[in-house]
Amino acid sequence: MLFDDFDVTQASTADRNIAQVFQFPVVYDTMTVRDNLAFPLKNRGASPEYIAKRVQEIGAMIGMEAELNNRARGLTADAKQKISLGRGMVREDVNALLFDEPLTVIDPHMKWELRTQLKSLHHEFGHTMIYVTHDQTEALNSPTVVVMYDGAWFRLELRRSCLSVRSTRLLASLLARQV
Repeated sequence: MLFDDFDVTQASTADRNIAQVFQFPVVYDTMTVRDNLAFPLKNRGASPEYIAKRVQEIGAMIGMEAELNNRARGLTADAKQKISLGRGMVREDVNALLFDEPLTVIDPHMKWELRTQLKSLHHEFGHTMIYVTHDQTEALNSPTVVVMYDGAWFRLELRRSCLSVRSTRLLASLLARQV
């Protein structure tokens, strides 16, 4: 596995520098929303000024500015997942962001809203984002899809017409279900 031509296959997890957001929110209930968002930056030794600025930006981005001083305990599953998403995106120095089915526990309207925000962030910051999902409709709303099957992977460039992609029977059957 290469990051900017640097082989990280044998590198430690910390040296790979990947931010992760999981299916179920990982939030510290005893901390405030602000402290939850700041946690990765504090662990990396960022300056208090930078932490305050970045947390404020991320709080606005995830629509939780008003809740930054509230404790995470008692927040809805949607709000906790927004905190997890924000914590994954708070570091600007990551090589990649890995989203492991992050919107599974989110209500459908919020899911659409957060997916739209993620696309916007991807365009704004240009980070490599790997978004794992089993939801084909969700996957096919991305510009590029990688399908993993039986140890092999197949890449689709969806900006070019999906229907013209010459591929395996597996991909053809997946696309046929979406047409």
